[in-house]
Amino acid sequence: MTTISDIVRPLGVHEDHGRMLAGLASSLFLMMFEIYMVAPLISELSQEFGEKGGSMTFMIPAATIFLGIGSLFSGFLPVGLNIRALTIITLFLLTLSAFTLAICQLPSGLLIVRSIFGLSLGCLLPLTLRFIVRNYPTGKRTKPIMIIVFSMAGGMTFGPIVGALFYTTIGWRMEFIALGIMSLALIPVIQHQVPKHPGHQFRSANMARATSHPLAKTPTSIKLLTYSFILLNGIFHSGLFVWTCQSLSERYHPGPVSTALLLLDFGLPGLLLAVISALITKGNSVWKPELIGLSILAGCIAVLLLKMPSTVTLSIIMLLSIGYNITQPLFFGPLGPLEQHKDNESPLRIGCCCLFIGYGLGPILFQRLMHFGDFSTVLMLVFLIACLAAISKIIFTDLEK
Repeated sequence: MTTISDIVRPLGVHEDHGRMLAGLASSLFLMMFEIYMVAPLISELSQEFGEKGGSMTFMIPAATIFLGIGSLFSGFLPVGLNIRALTIITLFLLTLSAFTLAICQLPSGLLIVRSIFGLSLGCLLPLTLRFIVRNYPTGKRTKPIMIIVFSMAGGMTFGPIVGALFYTTIGWRMEFIALGIMSLALIPVIQHQVPKHPGHQFRSANMARATSHPLAKTPTSIKLLTYSFILLNGIFHSGLFVWTCQSLSERYHPGPVSTALLLLDFGLPGLLLAVISALITKGNSVWKPELIGLSILAGCIAVLLLKMPSTVTLSIIMLLSIGYNITQPLFFGPLGPLEQHKDNESPLRIGCCCLFIGYGLGPILFQRLMHFGDFSTVLMLVFLIACLAAISKIIFTDLEK
């Protein structure tokens, strides 16, 4: 029978930690899946509840913004926290939130549950990265971080697809119940497959010089630019997703199945390409792929403004997916060089906070801009592309010195 370690061993992950890493990745995948599953169903939820004030547009921000806030509070948790117990608690909370959302009868109840759920799970990503930092030497962290990044990206990609695909057959409430059952079923797997103390903590021979790590000597201005990059990248990616889906829905009026296929075209090709690129790419230079991805996105956005046949539009969406996913994994690029030292964990928490708050602010900002037409929305996208291109050149070049 296939075990978790059988899955992660081909990726070059140390077997002592591979099972724990797979459990954390599964939890993050399900967390992002649950958050974004409702993305294509906002209008349907508004109609079902007779809600005309636009509160349903806060379904994703309610979760992601509070995830960001929860990330900051993760610093108050004990350094020696049992990461296996954290994973099991996470899966239990995912189960509880999914079942609670399935029985909510008021729009305000949905938003409150999502907010509490986000706040309670905000520690998961920072502590997952801390697990990697403390158990893998600097030169061997790329693949573990890659696994975590793509588990989150996978949840964001497949959550909306599944949400749209099964909405007409089982309804959104049953979708949440099914997701809750999946989360619950994973708990005994973690208990059986993952040891109570998964592996030893990595101990660097240079612990005494941890504070002399390049990140500790990074000027404050570069640190602020790094946080700005992560925040703006979150706003850009989530805003681009909202603008693309809504503008194409208004133009072509797709049904639920067509919407699912559109979302598949939007997310999957680029995700697969990004995974392949991460596996085969050598070297440390990352700002050039960022600029390439942003250039692809700018060209695709310009073409999408034109009234094109649906087949041509689908091809452009596929290319847009490639640019979208090339840039997305670089959220953690500036945070990767962290050493095992308590003073270096605050940048990690702040970075995670910026990431999730960016994911929350993007839909809010772009939903407002779209009331003024495509021109203002595209102008904001172009502005963000220009900012990200300029900032990425500075921060990634600085970190590669």
